[in-house]
Amino acid sequence: MADAASPWLITVCPSSSPSSMKLIRFSITLALAAIILANSFGGVNHYFLAALTRSERQSIIRTLHDANTRVIRTFVRPENGYDSEKGNPKSQFPDVESSLGNFVNPLSSVLDRYDDMLYDVFSLSGGRMKVLLSLHDANMIAGHTKPCDAYCQYMVDRGMGWGSFYTDGALRQAFKNRLRNILVNYKSKNFGGRSWGQLSEVIMAINLENEPGVGMRQDLVIGTGWICDISTFLRSILVSRIGIATGAIGGGLSGSNNFPDEVFSCSAVDIISLHGYFSSSSGTPAGQPWCQLLSASSSVLSRAKASGKLIFAEEWAYNNDDLSSNIKVTDITSQGHSLNALGIPWAYWDVMTGSELCGACQSPEVSITNNSPSGAWAALSKVLREADAVPSAQDWSRFMSSSGSPSAKSITDGTCGSSSGSCTWGCLGWSCGAQSMLPIYLPWTRIYPLKLTNSRQTPAREISIATGTRSAALAPGDVVCFVARAGPPLSALESYACTYTNACRSEGWNCSPSSPCKDQLQCISETCKKCVWGCLGWVSPSPPPNSGFVRF
Repeated sequence: MADAASPWLITVCPSSSPSSMKLIRFSITLALAAIILANSFGGVNHYFLAALTRSERQSIIRTLHDANTRVIRTFVRPENGYDSEKGNPKSQFPDVESSLGNFVNPLSSVLDRYDDMLYDVFSLSGGRMKVLLSLHDANMIAGHTKPCDAYCQYMVDRGMGWGSFYTDGALRQAFKNRLRNILVNYKSKNFGGRSWGQLSEVIMAINLENEPGVGMRQDLVIGTGWICDISTFLRSILVSRIGIATGAIGGGLSGSNNFPDEVFSCSAVDIISLHGYFSSSSGTPAGQPWCQLLSASSSVLSRAKASGKLIFAEEWAYNNDDLSSNIKVTDITSQGHSLNALGIPWAYWDVMTGSELCGACQSPEVSITNNSPSGAWAALSKVLREADAVPSAQDWSRFMSSSGSPSAKSITDGTCGSSSGSCTWGCLGWSCGAQSMLPIYLPWTRIYPLKLTNSRQTPAREISIATGTRSAALAPGDVVCFVARAGPPLSALESYACTYTNACRSEGWNCSPSSPCKDQLQCISETCKKCVWGCLGWVSPSPPPNSGFVRF
């Protein structure tokens, strides 16, 4: 959901001239587009997806797409450690880096496999799904996963502890060289010879590494400068619409290890990754830890918003060995539903094909085939679809395109503190009336007249809104207002106008050291800046000159 202090409001110009009506349609289109972009999303992990046969991979992608999966997280790593994983036979091929600083020649001999995977995700989903790439796995240097890769072997040969990966200058430079070779020097066979660092249409973000300091050894990472150094390097080689995600410092979530101070203070970090594995116990739902950690008033989310970071539950899973009962379905539903109620995007760890009871499998695995005795895929599919239709707690529009789903509907069943009274007026994409909850879906192709009203339900001026598909329950002339949150009546909010030369302000209005700006804005010349045309006070790097937007 949009930030509570920054509702999106439809704006109208005081004039009804043809030119002003064009401006009305333009401003409304941008505002409503932003509302659609406020939907959350869900995803999955499949870390060896590129090692499957193409037909198997494409079948998995189609199944995930049908369940409204928006992100697949996967790894670039050596695939010659096992000839099968999770019961799936797979191709074996080496890492792109055979020994420290020595790369396969040509790079395409390995990376074309991953490029095919990227293309399959992009083409089979029509561009709706994206990939989050982890280009190195700390489990390999820590000895938790085979094989011992180039970095692991370098440290073993020299009697170095694996924490040297984060402190040794030669290793750090070699790792940057790895990132550059993969993201810059390799030229895509499927995307017109462009580098991966430019493919924002299919790559959502790059992990610094999978689980830096894995095994709760965040002490090996924090204080070394590695987090911000690698983040800053990645920012220098990636386009701005590809994010930089931490990969979960320390691995599994324990206390504050996933979010040390460094991830908030480093300007190059975009996404704080959380890896949490919870289970129900003594009547406490498995989703409760997520509620406690990420409620609207939590320090983690507050700090993230204040520092301009996004929160992503990058790995979560069923965390119990009992596969013979309904506990797995219940715990998956509880965690996914809680994250959706919180508006936090997520990716489940992990999905597979075949039987969840295979010899190499563990309790978290969810089979996307009909061989799942637990019914876990049905439960996961349900929360994936739900994620695509709920409001996000933060603005992900820089890295994720519109879901194309109907306007977001808040969860109001009491999960994570929600209540039936929390979404009766002003909820994202719904009518203003507490008894009239009409979904509104607005891609922009045709014109329908709608009446806008204020919170007192008195008619406002009739205007035309560019809409394409709309709910059958919504007809021209219906009473509609677009406000992204429950809150005080509009009549209780101060009315004001803004122009290009008189920038609108967020709810901080005039600011000073004793009266700071809200919502991550900066106080510049006693005015809250960095509002982007559409937040409370509007936002746009270049709004139309003399636009004269008026709030009513």
